[in-house]
Amino acid sequence: MTFLNAHHAGVSSRHYVVNPRSGWFNLFQSRIDEFRERHGDDFCIVLNRSDDKDHLYVIPYAMAKRALRAELLDHRRRWVGSVRGHKVRINRNRVWLPLGPFYNAFGLLEWFPD
Repeated sequence: MTFLNAHHAGVSSRHYVVNPRSGWFNLFQSRIDEFRERHGDDFCIVLNRSDDKDHLYVIPYAMAKRALRAELLDHRRRWVGSVRGHKVRINRNRVWLPLGPFYNAFGLLEWFPD
């Protein structure tokens, strides 16, 4: 059983969990705003790549928000991203950002108690 499967209820109530199985994902501004209302910047974005093994990225929102710029929102008010290797790219941004330090970083989830 994966870490996320074992702890899904607690993790998903406190952190924004998305499942980019094919590498593609979206983050809705409205969901980000909901988490920010409840927790300020003290939550993580969890990009879960697999249900069969631990293969995810735990990114503190305080760091991710630098890449989630308003001009990168699409017409549905979401950021569309893709994960390739240990890098992520948001919408039309040409820059791939490194994700290596956040790979299976379960300990980061413990920094944000309820």
